Amino acid sequence: MLRMRGPYVWAAGMIWVTGLILLGACAGGRGQSVAVMTPPAVEQSPSPSFTITADVVATRGAAYRATTVAYQTQRAQAATQAVLSTQQARATVLALTPTRTPPPTIDPQEYVARWSVYRDRQHGFSFAYPAVYDAPAYAGCSPYMMESPDGFNLYVGGRISLGTEPTRGLELETYVDQRIRELAEQPGWELTDKKLTRISGGWQAITVEYRFGMLGRFGTATVTQRGEYFYIFNMTAGGTCDVPGVIDEWSAYYYLLESFRFE
Repeated sequence: MLRMRGPYVWAAGMIWVTGLILLGACAGGRGQSVAVMTPPAVEQSPSPSFTITADVVATRGAAYRATTVAYQTQRAQAATQAVLSTQQARATVLALTPTRTPPPTIDPQEYVARWSVYRDRQHGFSFAYPAVYDAPAYAGCSPYMMESPDGFNLYVGGRISLGTEPTRGLELETYVDQRIRELAEQPGWELTDKKLTRISGGWQAITVEYRFGMLGRFGTATVTQRGEYFYIFNMTAGGTCDVPGVIDEWSAYYYLLESFRFE
């Protein structure tokens, strides 16, 4: 048996009715009897019925609320655990971090016009530097050396340096001019002065004054030659190791140049 649903049922009924009307009209015109045909019964599937009662609504609402409360409780517990873990981690870090004690203060009068001597017997030179740089409060300003493939780099204070570089057959002035051309290609570097000088002991040298960086910082370099190496003294502006009431770093640099000796 044909099973039809929805709009198809409505369309089938209309077709049968239309057919009966047409047959009746034809029979009336000819005076003939017409057998009325009964359309076949169309079986319709019953639509499922749903009954929503107050009990069902109440049960589902309670279940939803219970689920929501449980979820919110779980999130709150997770947030609390995260806070506790962070606090524990912070406490652990603080416990493992050594306590930094402030550097001891100094009496400036104990170090005014006092100098220490740095002597390097391997490379054969010595110079004087402020004795206050040996005090614990300024230990980071004391001299320290780093060996390099080209000789060494020695640092004093925060802005003073002394380094070496092989001559590779170049004369002093040729080397200085070559370095000026190389530095002039860097953005912000500008030569402001170049002159022939001498360092302590009568060694011929060339001193270069320059500016560098976008803020126009300034510096000075003095280059001399001994054997197969150039010795480059350099100082740039900045008060990293200025000691109030004792000495500033520029004064320390110029005294280093005056006291420098090849041995």
